[in-house]
This record gives sequence, structure tokens and C-alpha cells, in this order.
Amino acid sequence: MSESGVQGDTGQQPRWRGILQLAVILAAISAVIFFARAPSREFLEIDPELAQARVEPTAAVIRPTAATASHKVVLTGTVTTLGNVVVVPEVSGDVVWVSENYRSGTEFKADETLAQIDRRDFELRLASAKLALAAAQGNLKQRLDEAARERRSSCRDSPAGT
Repeated sequence: MSESGVQGDTGQQPRWRGILQLAVILAAISAVIFFARAPSREFLEIDPELAQARVEPTAAVIRPTAATASHKVVLTGTVTTLGNVVVVPEVSGDVVWVSENYRSGTEFKADETLAQIDRRDFELRLASAKLALAAAQGNLKQRLDEAARERRSSCRDSPAGT
């Protein structure tokens, strides 16, 4: 019997504790909501004349005037590209000279020579082209002369009246 009495008591205690805990939680939430509300306007302004007299600006008001001004900012820094810069020559050939400024991280000016290519190949090609031009001009002159001779000979062979 003592065992059944102990079990019955423990079954009733947790129920009352749970109800008591729930009541305490609801009371705490109600108190928080009550105290968290903003005070009413009537509470803040008991006497409207005194309330307006007490509110004075704490800072002076400045009215700006329009004027022109210039600012100078002196800075040091680095200009970088968003990607890599690729230098592509206009012609191909053997490189015979490279500028000291043609390195990663150095500076160079616009139209600055960064590398030189061997000129001999281009000079030989130019001389060959000039010779080919002279040969073509000589060939053209020869053909024009032959065509003129043929016209003269055909004019002689044909009768004058026809």
C-alpha cells in the first residue's frame, strides 16, 4: 500500500507544477507587454505650455551660402589592368633588341619602342620587290613597244583607201 500511495502522489505533483509554471509564464508575458508599451501623449504632456517651453534646440542653425571652391587631392598609387595586356607586334622576325621597360610591372610611355626586329630580312624583301617592279616595268615597256610596231606595220600593209 505504501508503494501505491507514493505513485499516486507523484502523479498529482507534476500536473500542479505544470499548471503553476504555465501561469507564471503567462503572468511574465503580460507584464512584459504592459511595460513595453509606449507612454500615452497625455502622460508626456501634462501641461502643453510647459512642454513647448522646455523643448529648445540644442544646436545653432547655420544657413549655408553658395560659393565656388576647388579642391586639390594629391595621391600616390598604382594603376593596374583588370586582365593581362598582350603586346602583339605588327610584323614578325628575329628580335635583336628589347627595352628595359619591357618587363612585368614597369612603366612605358605611348609610342615608346619596346623591341626591335632584325631589318635585314625586310630590306632584302624590299630590294627584291624593287627589282621585280623594275622587271615588270621593263616587260610592260617592251610589250607596249611591240604593240606599237604591230600597229604601224599593219597600217603600212593595209591600202590607204580602205
